[in-house]
Amino acid sequence: MRSRKDYSISFYTGGVNVDRWSELSEEEKTSALSKPWKIIWWYRNPLTGKMVRQKDVKKGVNLLKTMHERMKFMRDYRRAMKETFDEGYTPDMYINTNDGEYQTMDTRKAFALALEIKKELVGDTTYKGIKLDADNFLKFLRRENRDRHDIKLISRKIVSDYLDHVLKRTSAVSRNRARKNLSSLFTVLSNKFLIETNFIKTDIPKVKSQRKSDPRFTWKEMQKLSAEMEKQVPYLKLYSKVACYMFMRSIEVARLRVGDIDLKNREIYFDQKTKHGKRKAIPAILIDELSSYIGNSPEESVLFTPYAKPDIWNVSDVDKRGYHGKMLTKVKRAVGISDSRGFHAMRHFYITETYLELRNKGFNESRTVEELSKITGHDSDAIHTYIHVNDIEKPEDWSELITKKL
Repeated sequence: MRSRKDYSISFYTGGVNVDRWSELSEEEKTSALSKPWKIIWWYRNPLTGKMVRQKDVKKGVNLLKTMHERMKFMRDYRRAMKETFDEGYTPDMYINTNDGEYQTMDTRKAFALALEIKKELVGDTTYKGIKLDADNFLKFLRRENRDRHDIKLISRKIVSDYLDHVLKRTSAVSRNRARKNLSSLFTVLSNKFLIETNFIKTDIPKVKSQRKSDPRFTWKEMQKLSAEMEKQVPYLKLYSKVACYMFMRSIEVARLRVGDIDLKNREIYFDQKTKHGKRKAIPAILIDELSSYIGNSPEESVLFTPYAKPDIWNVSDVDKRGYHGKMLTKVKRAVGISDSRGFHAMRHFYITETYLELRNKGFNESRTVEELSKITGHDSDAIHTYIHVNDIEKPEDWSELITKKL
């Protein structure tokens, strides 16, 4: 920890002593508030040992109308500066711009810049998740009057306190997701030289969360859903088949267009969660049904729409997924299923069944994982994790290994 003697922080409050504010006349108060209040600070140059006055800090304090609001803002800002300095930060580590001035930006503007850049790099769904966590973090900072602070003053402790706040209100999974999303923004800020390093990635670890089994439907439930979809919304049954037989996520199916389907070469082109422009083989079991359903529809048509046929549907991919999820919910309720399982659970039913079928064909676990990874698009580590979490791989009877019997 650094000694407090390395820096000095004071306030300019319009030329008056705010401790005697109640003794001032209204004219004196008005005059003081009309002047630019600011934080004045010095830092000891580590090379010369001399205290050097740094650039005054205002950061919007003069937008506040009352003495109490301004003092709270400046005291909070001073506290953040002290925390940052005590963690090892020094002004000499700032990145110099071409004109010799140190590059600074308040947290709100820095996050807006990082989000603008991130929007060009990730899909809509991923971006919305990152933006949601960024907005929640800024709300947390706003309650602390820190959202106007220089982004360099957002310390490890501040971020750690926020993640603890998320953990207490939600879960370890949500806390780790917030950490991941904020870290992705801090990486952008580091690359833009607005902060020194992404300390979230290096210094704030994930917390352990209790792993839960991926929920699956039973075969009996799947049969009920299939029959009810045929009765209520036949095209939703084909939507489900594409998700299940091709092991695609619901949003991947929802965004498909007719032009993405190449029936002649039995291939489909789509954007995956982490990869764009993916190509995947269409199993023979789907070819005839897809061909009949598509007919002569224009290539720009969305494959699955509320019109029960390929058509133009100008809504976001998330809204497309949401619509079909709601349709599945209606079907579930009709057959007496009221829980939250959706297309994800249907897809995992078929992942499990395909794994077991490969094992029944005599493949060992390693070969089964290798083949299944090719089919589903998961990497082998993800398949291994899924198998063990859901106890798919059942051991043979081990009775003969118990030689010391009670």
